[in-house]
Amino acid sequence: MFNKNHKTFQAIYNNKAYSVDEIWHIASSFKQFLNDNQLTILCADNDIFSLSIYLGALKFNSPIMLLNHDTDIVELTKIIKKFKPSFLISKNISSINCKHDHNEKIHDYNIFSFSWANENSKLINEDLSLLLPTSGSTGSAKFVKISKKNIVANTKSIIDYLKITKNDKTITTMPMSYSFGLSIINTYFNAGAKIILCQHSLVSREFWKILDVSNITSLSGVPYIFELLFKFNFFKKSYSSLKTITQAGGRLKSELKKEILNYSNKNAINFFIMYGQTEATARISYVPPDMLSKKIDSIGIPIPSTELHVEKNDSQEGELIFEGDNVSMGYANDYKDLYLGDSRNGILKTGDIGFKDSDGYFYITGRKKRFIKINGIRLSLDDAEKLIENEFCSTGIDVRCIGEDDNLILEYTCVNNIDNDLKNYLCKKIKIHHKYLTIARVKNIMRNSSGKKIYT
Repeated sequence: MFNKNHKTFQAIYNNKAYSVDEIWHIASSFKQFLNDNQLTILCADNDIFSLSIYLGALKFNSPIMLLNHDTDIVELTKIIKKFKPSFLISKNISSINCKHDHNEKIHDYNIFSFSWANENSKLINEDLSLLLPTSGSTGSAKFVKISKKNIVANTKSIIDYLKITKNDKTITTMPMSYSFGLSIINTYFNAGAKIILCQHSLVSREFWKILDVSNITSLSGVPYIFELLFKFNFFKKSYSSLKTITQAGGRLKSELKKEILNYSNKNAINFFIMYGQTEATARISYVPPDMLSKKIDSIGIPIPSTELHVEKNDSQEGELIFEGDNVSMGYANDYKDLYLGDSRNGILKTGDIGFKDSDGYFYITGRKKRFIKINGIRLSLDDAEKLIENEFCSTGIDVRCIGEDDNLILEYTCVNNIDNDLKNYLCKKIKIHHKYLTIARVKNIMRNSSGKKIYT
């Protein structure tokens, strides 16, 4: 993870550039809360302190779980009780409804210390470096276990195909706790490049002020971000320093793909469409810019030093299987899973159905598993159903969740019309805007002869 290149890295926060030495100095003030075989939970923000804590955890070989800074206190409490961390570090939370030994404050971050008697006396697996949530949605508290080897492998591949150098500069548009957002931090750190840590929303004037004067060379985002950029006329402006645009985190609408491609061609910008999963430590495949016009609906070719193939037969449609050192160690549902080693052995069944064309480019045609992405964040449709069924069980509700990326469709049967109640509850629970949710009251939920719901 730490090579000679990272020495030129700079993180720019509130108009101040922080060198690697300054980052290590900040990290050292938190070192007592970043120890071998002791889990630390960080509610991370896009600021210099969260960045320093995260990089410090990697340097000090301390396993760390990243959550978003605005994680709901109820969900956070559940996670603490499940994973039994030694420490919780959070800027926004000043008290928790969970027994803790003491708390203190460093750099505006509150630190809570826990002792769990002999419940977690075993040593955390020595390969485990990072825990990332599989989604920001249903509160399942299921996390992806990632090793330092995974991070290094994925980072090297991304630097390779994006050709990131120490002369590059980008800006954060996504949370650190999201695998895509974190992969940008990892790659720019290891390339010795520059990154602007921005906490402002894309709809704010502050973000656009920073963007207009920052001379960034690269801009990344999920589909929702590019929809906002389009709405605010980004693609009618010219940024002479901008050389690369990267998109991942879900399927971009065809018309917007073409808009960005035209803009990129006009301004000599390399536009990369990428495919990935948190389970792959971020990236799986990409479409080279010079092939994008011909392969605009493809997810591309595998990233360097990895393999991608269709289960059983590449010439036919089937589940996409990914192999490489960046395939994560497996899942963790509670603290007991932190003791276990690698369960995947470098092989990831993606859950996506697709095929490979005669040029070696892959396409996704459907999903084996019932997931969609909202704003780039993965949502389990089955978990969403369970949330509704549990919350509204007294109404006798029957529910079916279907949909596609950025379009969750909820069908339900109920004596009374509870559209608004369902919408308000689900949007708050899984933190999505109501525009991504369609609710329909139906007479019957479609089922087959054996009584199972039909989702096609």
